[in-house]
Amino acid sequence: MAILERKRELATLRLIGIKRYQLTLMIVFESMVIGFIGATVGVLLGIVLSFLSQRVVEQLMGFSLVGIVIPWKSLFLCAVSGIVITVLAGIIPGYLASKLPPIVAYKQSEPSLDKYSFLVRWLSPILLIASIAVSIFNYLYTKGPEWIYLLTGLCFLLSMFMGIPVILYLTVKFISFISKPFLGSEALLAGRNALRQMRKNIQIAGILMLAFVIGLTGYLLFSSIAIQAEKDIKTRYPMDYKLQATDSSLEPGFSKSLEEQIKQIEGVSSISIPTALFGLTLNLDQNHIKNWNGQLFNINGKKQVHISLRAININEVTKFHSIKVLEGTIDQGALRNDGVIITKNLKKLGFQLGDYIQIGRYNEVIKGENSGHRFKIVGIIDKMPVLPSDEYTAYTDRENLKKYFKINTIEQIQYNISNPSLSSVIQKKIDKLLNNPNFSNVILYDRQKELLTLHRQVQQRLFILLAAVILTIFLGVIGLMNNIASSLRERSREFAVLRALGSRPNQVVRLALLEGVIISLAGGLIGIISGLVFGYHVLAGLEAKEYLFPWLIVLIELIISPLIGLVAAFIPSIWISRMNLIKTLHQE
Repeated sequence: MAILERKRELATLRLIGIKRYQLTLMIVFESMVIGFIGATVGVLLGIVLSFLSQRVVEQLMGFSLVGIVIPWKSLFLCAVSGIVITVLAGIIPGYLASKLPPIVAYKQSEPSLDKYSFLVRWLSPILLIASIAVSIFNYLYTKGPEWIYLLTGLCFLLSMFMGIPVILYLTVKFISFISKPFLGSEALLAGRNALRQMRKNIQIAGILMLAFVIGLTGYLLFSSIAIQAEKDIKTRYPMDYKLQATDSSLEPGFSKSLEEQIKQIEGVSSISIPTALFGLTLNLDQNHIKNWNGQLFNINGKKQVHISLRAININEVTKFHSIKVLEGTIDQGALRNDGVIITKNLKKLGFQLGDYIQIGRYNEVIKGENSGHRFKIVGIIDKMPVLPSDEYTAYTDRENLKKYFKINTIEQIQYNISNPSLSSVIQKKIDKLLNNPNFSNVILYDRQKELLTLHRQVQQRLFILLAAVILTIFLGVIGLMNNIASSLRERSREFAVLRALGSRPNQVVRLALLEGVIISLAGGLIGIISGLVFGYHVLAGLEAKEYLFPWLIVLIELIISPLIGLVAAFIPSIWISRMNLIKTLHQE
């Protein structure tokens, strides 16, 4: 952009005898100086802002910072990299400027839309249509692998970046048209001025588009993960609190005395879940199991599978949750009479209502020491709501586990506190119980704390994302401000003539502000559309289960877009409105 503004100056240097390589070296040296100054100021400013923003970061991210460590090696590497990148960025423009004939440089004007390359004019829309078509076809018909969505999403984003010249042109025209009834001819004039600086405005629109794409995609991704993680936590902890045995054995558990003491605490509603038998089937249908892809165990020449046999008090469970019964009954008396309830997943192994299922303890069956016990299947359920992760599990009465397998311990206790005002008192009592050495293998899970931890982690990541978006937008504001300032400076005679013909200073300011608003709003609209489409493709590619439309974020970006243009154009517009008419016309 700087070289475009100085093309006549560079042409003059060529005319007075400066050689091409000298011109290239001059531009590269300028890039090196700019890179060094930028790296130095950036490092110093970053260090200062880190200390100044410490309290703000602590409040936003929800934790205390012990101190700030300055990674000097990383800073030095980043500074050197920034200088190198800036120098590399100046080599190509410097080389092209040295190749441009001086006469052509004097006559060169801003390229029109028709002069853009074949890739921009044809490949961009072809890639855009193809990516959308492949995504829709894959979703409706082929149901192909998820990486197709990632590929088509990247192709769509690439097509939008390649097509920025055309899209920006059409968007500026559209905004100028719809704003004409409210702003009159100033809207059309501001649109024309924006198109006159097309090459520079393409870069600004690309930066704003990138910022909005990063913001929307990141928000969609984090929100989807957060919603799914929250659902997983609520599924893993059906009740507010859970006491879990942490033994490393196959059948972990703690003493029933803890269960009895918990039930004596006033204001606590609990469900006790005894230790499950880590077992093996012993009478599996050999023909039915041929199509099963899970792990199989060879017991006495027959294939068997691992399942769990767990005791459950149906009456306790139904006080808090409903159980979806697919077949049979869930009567506790039927379970006590050597009956079991199986899940629908266990039914897939070939067991039906009324069948007998023979189960033995894993260690004993492997050693050939026990033939297990036969239970009658009296019911089939979708899943046990207090144990939703149990897939291949049979449920019976506690007395059966005690009678046949000598299991008389508790694996977990789930409970709610019915009176929130007593929560702190009750928790102190439970903490006191857990301090007993007899219960050293018990850990307390608090669902609310798990959710708060999740929300804090999401908030921290959104804060980092917001910082990246703000930094990118800031770069766009600086670029747009520079673009508008150079544009107004080039057209200073034009504005001076308007002032001489009777235009008021506020009209000149309004025209400059409107130009900035049109450019930033166009870039924002392109970024919102690109961010939404690309974000949903990323979610589909990552097999996300939760999709949402970020109404609030889209609304904020729609509001921010024109404000960016107003902020960027404010100072240049004030400058052009206060220029000296006679001096400007005389200089021109």
